[in-house]
Amino acid sequence: MSSRESPPDVRLASGSKAQRALGSRLDRIVRRHPEVSNWLFTKEVVVDDSELSHSHPVLTLGAGSPGVKTDMGLMSTFLHEEMHWHLAHHPDQLMLAIKDLKSLYPKVKVGRLEGGARNEESTYLHLLVCFLETGALSTLFGKKRAQAFAATKPYNSWIYRTVVHDHGRIGRIIEKRGLSIWIGSESARRPQSRKD
Repeated sequence: MSSRESPPDVRLASGSKAQRALGSRLDRIVRRHPEVSNWLFTKEVVVDDSELSHSHPVLTLGAGSPGVKTDMGLMSTFLHEEMHWHLAHHPDQLMLAIKDLKSLYPKVKVGRLEGGARNEESTYLHLLVCFLETGALSTLFGKKRAQAFAATKPYNSWIYRTVVHDHGRIGRIIEKRGLSIWIGSESARRPQSRKD
């Protein structure tokens, strides 16, 4: 583990067997991949059986979610929520990046059945979140595996396909707006430390 960051504290909502298993897996994967420290923007993770995974107000992983059954799925979900925190720390740059995306994609998919997020703004936000998430997964599991995984996700499918297909254009927006984070050899920039 990097000396800059330590693994987040994992808190179990009730201590159920499923929560303990997921918390242990997350801790094991994070410790096995020290580069994950580059994408930690929170200090605490809650594991809960009765919740869907979400980023705020506390990063929460849903132990019952089918998306966390594999190591790649668990890291995808965890990093997705961490990227929400990264972007939330940069509201002005985020607003400009979304404006750029609106010029690039005047019409986006909205709603789960269409492969978008819950509304138009959320779809634009998720183009950034999912791009950063997929980039981090590429560092951990290799670019081909990460992009294949992203392209077959059953939710936000239009968003993930767009991220894979338009990787260069979305990446340029993220770089231009100062939202880059360290992703393997693709960027020499280091992320800002998580907020205390």
